[in-house]
Amino acid sequence: MWAIFEAAELEVPSLYSILLLRQKLNLIRGQKRETHSKIEIYVRPLPELVKRVFADLQMSAEIRRVPQFSDNPKEMFESPAFAKFAPKLSGTWGQARLYRGDIMYLQGGTGKVIHFKGEQTVVYQFRNYGNQFCGDYQAEMSGPTPRFRRGPLSLRADGKDVVNFPIVLSTDETSGNKTKRYNKFESMFAIWPALPKKFHTSNFINFVSTSHEGDWRDVAEVVLQDLSEDSDLTLGLTVWDASTKSYILVVSALFSVMADNPRHYQICNVAGARACYNGRICYAPKGQLKAANPRNLTETLRIIDDMNATDNLAAKRRLREATGITVPVPNEDNPYLQLSNFDPHKQTTIDILHTSSLGPIKYLANSSKLIYAKKKPTLASKSLQKRVGSLFTFLSAYRGPHSIAAIIIMKHVGSMNGKDFKALAQISPFFYPWFDWENRWLWIALGAMNKLLYDTHFEHRQNRATLIQNVATAVQALVHQNFPEKAHEHTKIHLLCHLSEQFLFWGPLSMYAVEVPEHMNGDVRHCLCHGNRHCTSRDTADGLAVVEGVAELMRGGVVCGHELTELTKHKGVRRILKLDEQESRKKVFANQFVFFEDWKKIGFVKSKDEAVIVVQELVRCGVNCWGAPTYQFDAKHHDIDVLAVSGMADVLHDCWGDTLKCNWESDGKITHDSRTLFVLNPFRLEEHHSCSDQEMWNIIQIALANNK
Repeated sequence: MWAIFEAAELEVPSLYSILLLRQKLNLIRGQKRETHSKIEIYVRPLPELVKRVFADLQMSAEIRRVPQFSDNPKEMFESPAFAKFAPKLSGTWGQARLYRGDIMYLQGGTGKVIHFKGEQTVVYQFRNYGNQFCGDYQAEMSGPTPRFRRGPLSLRADGKDVVNFPIVLSTDETSGNKTKRYNKFESMFAIWPALPKKFHTSNFINFVSTSHEGDWRDVAEVVLQDLSEDSDLTLGLTVWDASTKSYILVVSALFSVMADNPRHYQICNVAGARACYNGRICYAPKGQLKAANPRNLTETLRIIDDMNATDNLAAKRRLREATGITVPVPNEDNPYLQLSNFDPHKQTTIDILHTSSLGPIKYLANSSKLIYAKKKPTLASKSLQKRVGSLFTFLSAYRGPHSIAAIIIMKHVGSMNGKDFKALAQISPFFYPWFDWENRWLWIALGAMNKLLYDTHFEHRQNRATLIQNVATAVQALVHQNFPEKAHEHTKIHLLCHLSEQFLFWGPLSMYAVEVPEHMNGDVRHCLCHGNRHCTSRDTADGLAVVEGVAELMRGGVVCGHELTELTKHKGVRRILKLDEQESRKKVFANQFVFFEDWKKIGFVKSKDEAVIVVQELVRCGVNCWGAPTYQFDAKHHDIDVLAVSGMADVLHDCWGDTLKCNWESDGKITHDSRTLFVLNPFRLEEHHSCSDQEMWNIIQIALANNK
């Protein structure tokens, strides 16, 4: 704060003034709520968080108020899932406005409005002979307006616009100390799927609640009160919309829950790896790699009722063994199963960080570590480790945005996190075959799967889904071949068979990865470590509310008065707080591979001065033994301006084929063979390192064909 006021050449305010400012920045204070087991937890109410989103001019202008379905979704609101779970709730027929729940008197009978598709179609249920509404019918809203009776939403809206604004909750266990070993806390964050993914970063995610006394059920119980059947968010909440400068009605429901695999199993009330039927999405028996009949909430609730209907513990356990449903604990109900409009089996998306990066990629890295990291520190093992480190740092990918020390993957794989394994998968096909030749095809398949799951630069959704399905099949087959115990015991290997169907329904699964919410755990831990531990739930809620208030102020929100808002426009303040994007000048060095001519060509920098570089171009010349396009040097040299360089290219020598052809010397240096072939790393997540769908298909098929 002192640096900010110094930059603005203002008098530094007193500590009392700073404390008053902190109170003003705490826009949404934690509200004390009590669970059924008498545990007090402070919650920042979801209705108040929704109101702040619509009151923020920058965010409200970006809200998608109706589904924006796309054949190639790149955002949550473009997916079929958004169209299904967050449909349009009001529409205009002639001069009248209809809402969900209105009763229409049609020629053939009576219909109840469910939702709307676009501007011209209403979806309704028809009253049958049993006087019940059923079916799913559509009608074009043209011609005379039918007679209708207002429903609850229509009466509540009273002519106002209605926006369906779903909520994604992220739930995770957070350690309360820096060693991440003790003092566990349960935390929850809120993400808004109706906003573009640029608003799904740590600058915009909202903290909801935390507790060290209660478990995940207790936190969910107090938070989900705001989404109950009779809550304002379910019935319709009146909010001020800064973009339209008017009051509107907002309806919210739980869209999805982001969490790791163990938490997803708890939410779905499935026993997980301990059960004979351990799938949370389908009824696949333990060890089966293919999908089975899908689970659904109705069947799960019926099984739980059957368990509660008997006092015989053996009978309950037999039901658990036959279905995989967890035996309910007395007085500890699952709050997610009590939501009327949420099916956990269908609305808990697969988290690719824990399923892929912390799944087969981690398993194989641990296995490969044993090959080159000897248990006893012999002279031979020390020499081997030195050579490994030299080879690892030789890779051009190592100098990219992700850096992992060689000693970590040699000896301390257990200390790596999901982000490290995600980065490792991008270079592993070029690195591990030197030591783990038997698993080279599995490393290629894992690199391809990592690329397809995280990459959002695709042109045909169905083609991408087919590629994901094939690479998942290849990984499952290769894991089953090389590590049969992993394929049988670990549910993550089974979950791979559901990746394709979830991609088609939810869009790119990287949008639902828990990486950003887990990054927020550090902020929670910071509040916990520096608190007095008298009321950590309240203090953490207030502390992170201040952080969010500062972020809103920095975005230009008027939260503390006009004078402070004007202060955020000062150049010195914006420079200190890094509010403006800085132009990064490209650093180009000799002996590097670069893209030039707007990413269309690849070249090797032969020499460089201040303004001009000499580049020798690489041209396509064929395909290597595992399906990747190969390049070789062209005789032409280009003199290009440094500013014409588009970016760095991750190009590596094609070191291995059917047999190792390049020599790895005892001092750790590599002597390449006479083949002057190079490969543009197709597993890097950067857009310009992507190969075509056909080329990725070839890589996957070659890996699968070598499953022997």
